[in-house]
Amino acid sequence: MEGIISRVNQKNGHFIVYTGTTYFGHFSEIRNVAHQCLIEDGQRVTFTLGRSPTGKRREEARDVFVVDAPSIPSELQVEAILDHWDSRGFGFAKLVSCGCRVFVSRLDILTDPAYLFHLVIGARLVLNVHRERDHRNKGSFTLTGKCIEILVSEEQEAAT
Repeated sequence: MEGIISRVNQKNGHFIVYTGTTYFGHFSEIRNVAHQCLIEDGQRVTFTLGRSPTGKRREEARDVFVVDAPSIPSELQVEAILDHWDSRGFGFAKLVSCGCRVFVSRLDILTDPAYLFHLVIGARLVLNVHRERDHRNKGSFTLTGKCIEILVSEEQEAAT
């Protein structure tokens, strides 16, 4: 099917596809655009209809491809700010350059373990961004941080 994206919700990561009928879509279903910040109202898309994996909605836009997809240069390392951290060892950070959310895991942190107490909300990170399959939502994708370094200021280091 073909449609037009409307009502993009960057904060919650979803949008509506309008074809004459409206269908819910989630950023994780977009197959050819890695950064959600590039998704805007008015973009033409192709998609299939499918059931939501959560079962909460009847039919929604799945396997979405943006026609004339925009791209951004891929950088080896980018800066991000930690905005959520779970005590189980994972969280999310926002990329400074565009505001996209990236999944981060303690397992991907390269910084010396002695500095892990600096891993708090607002911590500055440098990481590589990868687009990977979401292990919780089969068939979907998520941005994931790899080779993560915690940026520790001179004042913070002196206090250690």
